[in-house]
Amino acid sequence: DQVVDSTSASSALSLTIRDTDPTLTVTGDPTVLPLSVVEASGADGSQTLTITPPSSTASAVDGYDTSFSYRLELSGTDVTGLVTTDGNHAIKLVADSSTQISGKYDSNGDSTLDATAFTVTITGDQVKLTSLVALEHSNSPQGVGEDNTLDLGSLINVVSTVTVTDGDNDQVVDSTSASSALSLTI
Repeated sequence: DQVVDSTSASSALSLTIRDTDPTLTVTGDPTVLPLSVVEASGADGSQTLTITPPSSTASAVDGYDTSFSYRLELSGTDVTGLVTTDGNHAIKLVADSSTQISGKYDSNGDSTLDATAFTVTITGDQVKLTSLVALEHSNSPQGVGEDNTLDLGSLINVVSTVTVTDGDNDQVVDSTSASSALSLTI
């Protein structure tokens, strides 16, 4: 014979399922080699280079994928100090979108930036410099020691966004700018 007796706990069973998020540490900055083009060379003379993504470490208990995206941003002033050869029109930087910055100028004196001297664009992990018009250079010294380059120096930054997605689609995101601004020589 069998005798069975049962009793219930005075409180309900408590179960906790913890969802862990991935971790991300960005340990470096994106890098781009200097871009250089011949002035007024248009699309045929543009230069495109690949952005090296920032170094990072990530982890997640259920696996993870890491993706990188890039954008451009002005790093300060929009004044370039550059002028067009034809008309000496001052060129200002304009952020047309997060993937394009243009060097624009007022071509007819109506105070509207209506013409484009050059563009810097990002597509995926590629950054491209295109020069559309001739720009004024210093005329001295001529010959030995002559420097006919126009450098935009530290006016445009490349910003990288790192996204880590774990196995159940939890995400962690971090962004970092290149440690030195995009070097553009026309």
